[in-house]
Amino acid sequence: MKRNIQNKSSVAAGTVDLKSITADELKNTVRDGMFAMSLPEREIFYNELEASLKKVGLDLVSYVIPLGITGRSAEDLTPTEVGHLLRYLRINVPKSAPVITRVLSKFPVFLQKHEPAGKKLAA
Repeated sequence: MKRNIQNKSSVAAGTVDLKSITADELKNTVRDGMFAMSLPEREIFYNELEASLKKVGLDLVSYVIPLGITGRSAEDLTPTEVGHLLRYLRINVPKSAPVITRVLSKFPVFLQKHEPAGKKLAA
């Protein structure tokens, strides 16, 4: 007989829980997820993120330049840069967290569990 055992720290299916991961884990999750996406999917993700943040009064471009990121559009930013940007927002702009959660939860690639950076084994 098979049972469904639910972990106490789990969240509703289809939701990214930013409270249960560190800012560095968020950066790695975004980076890894974006590397798994095609270029058109990356652009859709970034545009969705940018539009959603604008709705709450946040402009991504105003955060990109101070972080030393030279790209200004979806096709100019690498997955690592987007991950770094979201890490920065998570730490320094608390009102961005619900928006980031909502946008990441729309893309199944971010709902997958990724290994912490220090736990990966060499091939």
